[in-house]
Amino acid sequence: MKKSISFSIIILFSIILFSCTNEPINMLTKINPDGSCLRSFTVEGDSAFMVGDTTKHNPFPFNLDSSWSISWSYLTKTRNDDWPLKIWEYDTASKKIYFTAERYFPSVSELNQPNFFELTNWKSFHPEIIFEKSFRWFYTYYQFSEKYQRFRPFQKLPISDFLEEDEIKLWFQGDDNFFNGMNGIEINDRLNKIEKQYEIWLERNFFEEQYQVILKYLFLVKDLKITEKEITTKKDSIFKKYREMDDDFPELLHIMDTTFRTTEFSEKIGKNKDVENEVESLFDFLDYYEMVLNYKLLMPGKILQTNSSIVKADTLFWEVNTFRFTECDYEIFAKSRKPNLWAIVISGIFILGVILSYFVSLHKKAK
Repeated sequence: MKKSISFSIIILFSIILFSCTNEPINMLTKINPDGSCLRSFTVEGDSAFMVGDTTKHNPFPFNLDSSWSISWSYLTKTRNDDWPLKIWEYDTASKKIYFTAERYFPSVSELNQPNFFELTNWKSFHPEIIFEKSFRWFYTYYQFSEKYQRFRPFQKLPISDFLEEDEIKLWFQGDDNFFNGMNGIEINDRLNKIEKQYEIWLERNFFEEQYQVILKYLFLVKDLKITEKEITTKKDSIFKKYREMDDDFPELLHIMDTTFRTTEFSEKIGKNKDVENEVESLFDFLDYYEMVLNYKLLMPGKILQTNSSIVKADTLFWEVNTFRFTECDYEIFAKSRKPNLWAIVISGIFILGVILSYFVSLHKKAK
């Protein structure tokens, strides 16, 4: 088969995905005090895009139109708004070119309309954006959230059968409060237990998916002596043997041959190209895990509350990947406030007027 279905490789691939080294997409959302916003993307591009090829060489995760302004820069040089260039020579010393696509939105709610990932594996993901602005005389409060809906890679066995809700969140998103009161030994022990259950969940789901494919095609075989009840009854014991063998799909067929004392699994199922293609397609969901989004959010005023672990003045940072919203919603959240200087000035003038009136009245009484 083109793709190995060894459980050990599944686990290894899972670990690799956690430390994905793909070139990330840098996305910035800037919220303005009036409720409008700016969204920009910065990605690495090539010389063909520099001279205006926006079809085959478009480096952005969406189709470009006239609403986007494009600029470019080398890694250490100032951004240049002159694009596309008719005549251009590649700066070999800089090696990489970075392009920025920027678009203004009259209101934050309009960010829900375009599909910013339509040219990527995330094209089916549509994060929900909610923005609230409230006036409190001396301050204006701003609250922004962008929620990525839960992605379920498997439909056979839910992860809740293997892990508790707080363990699921910890494993895929992280949780600063999960280990409160634990020492290093206890933390390591708890993580090892979670990892073991996570691996079992992965293994069992891949097994179930493959098993269903086998059943689907097996009962198309004429004069089959094995009943569906027999196959269902012995499924758990087959899975146990398969885990112990730690091998790929052909080995599963061999185990089933041995279990039922036949050769029909290897001969009739193993040589069927449709089966091979369908089993390989079980890995298609892994494509969703290739993308990494470096998310940066700028809020007006002082940050009051956020779930970002990195905060620099008014700027917040997240790394968003599919692991973050696997099996549970992932929300980017921030709340800030900005002083209303005009309200402070008016209040100051009013208070000053009251004080002056008080002293004027005292002066008149003294006379």
